[in-house]
This record gives sequence, structure tokens and C-alpha cells, in this order.
Amino acid sequence: MEKIKIALIASVLVAIVFGAGMFVSLANSFLMTSSVNPQIVFHMTVSQYRNGILISQTYHAMTNTLLGLNWTMIKLTGIDDSSTWGYNATYIACSNNTGAVSTAWTSIPDERTTDGLSRAAATMVYNLAAGAWNATVSFSVSGTNATCLYGYYYGSGVTATLIAAEQQGAGAMKNVVAGDTLVVRIQGQTA
Repeated sequence: MEKIKIALIASVLVAIVFGAGMFVSLANSFLMTSSVNPQIVFHMTVSQYRNGILISQTYHAMTNTLLGLNWTMIKLTGIDDSSTWGYNATYIACSNNTGAVSTAWTSIPDERTTDGLSRAAATMVYNLAAGAWNATVSFSVSGTNATCLYGYYYGSGVTATLIAAEQQGAGAMKNVVAGDTLVVRIQGQTA
């Protein structure tokens, strides 16, 4: 009889512990998917114009960098980090590097600094009701060059400020010449 009581008590305890574990798991799942944990996503459109005519356009999702995620956390929490707090993500840069994007990057490799393709401040357009914005740079190309890798930065002269990057690949390389216009638009969205 005593063995039955012990077995019954042990079964009840296992059920309580298992039930509590399931409750914690479900609560964590809810918190991770609720609106208290927003995401920020970026997409990029790159359009190449020659003589005012669109000759190439590509659209891809961007990859957030670890530096960008930390920068976002600093901005959202109000942590006073003087190296990042005062900067806003308003700069776009180009490269012809065809390597895969790394989340560890703090700047894109082989950033273009000639032929009108230097890092530039974007024109910002906001839609506060939708939690969305566009950052757009129209590069006026002044020489022969190529681009397929793009970076979104929170600083102009500081190289280690990359928050997101997009590798559109060698197949989507924009081979630009003097007189071309390269329009890079980043669409940001809170989700």
C-alpha cells in the first residue's frame, strides 16, 4: 500500500513539473512572437538608368549585421553610447565585391569611392502610420565602374558603421558608365 502512495505522489509531482514547464514554454513562445518584440527588416531596390531609360532593376532583402542589431538596441533602449547614439541610418554605399554578406561586417569590402559612387547621405521619406521609411540615394555616375554589393550605414566618414548589407550577385552587377544614374532605395519596415 505504501508503494502505491509513493508512486501516486511521484506521478502527481511529475505532472506538476511537466505542466509548469509547458506553461513556461508557451509563455516564452507568446512573448517572442508578440508585438513587444518588434523586428526591423530592410529591402533594397537598385535601378540603373542610361540616358533617362531604366536598363536594369533588382530587388532583394538585406542582411542585418551584428553591429546594426546592437546599434538598433542602443537606439531603442536609450543607452548612452557616445560612439553610436547621435547617428541615424541615412547613408548608402556601393561595392563591386561579389563575396557573400557576413553578419560580422562593420563595413562592406571594396567600397567604391570614385566615379560618383562614394558613400552618400540618403533622402529620407517616412510613413509613421505604417512604421516604414525609404532611404534613397541617386548616384550620378562619372566614370566606368560596377556595383553589386550595397551597404546601409549610420555614419558618413566612419567606416565601421554598417547596419545592413545586400549582395545582389555577379549576375545582377550594374556595369555603369559616365552619365548613368544609379538609384539605390532601402525600404525599412518595423514588423
